[in-house]
Amino acid sequence: METQQNEENAATYTHYITWGDARRFFLTLATGGLAVLNFLLIIQAWKMLGLGELTMKQPYSWRQLVICWAFGGEYVIIACTAVCITATIKGGFRNLKPINEDGLIDGLIIGLIIGLIIGLISGLIIWLIFGLIFWLIIWLIGGLISGLIIGLIFGLIFGLIGEFTT
Repeated sequence: METQQNEENAATYTHYITWGDARRFFLTLATGGLAVLNFLLIIQAWKMLGLGELTMKQPYSWRQLVICWAFGGEYVIIACTAVCITATIKGGFRNLKPINEDGLIDGLIIGLIIGLIIGLISGLIIWLIFGLIFWLIIWLIGGLISGLIIGLIFGLIFGLIGEFTT
């Protein structure tokens, strides 16, 4: 009697790594690696196009706008990595909350939209204060990039809080 109960307890507490767990883990590693490689690609493209130093205070030329598309791609890859990590923790993509509930995906989308709007408005306000066309590029790009970063951070935080609360 005790042996049968011990076997049942051992069967319920033993966790084997399934194929789905391994796929989610390697998908998380792949998207994290893509995020790092994309960031390195942005830096190399900046240097290859001769757009100046990354730390300079004044814009080098209008050609710097070419790099802006890569920052949006970086946001998407980082968001995918966050979704994969959450799916790995929760035991599958089907266990994530749908978009109409307050979950990770909802938080990331709302964070992106609000971050971009706030970044664009703050960039335009600062540009209007300084009043120079020359500074328009700096403040708009800086506002959009900072809005992306802030939106990703806050969307990720509030999305994870919503995802793990019942």
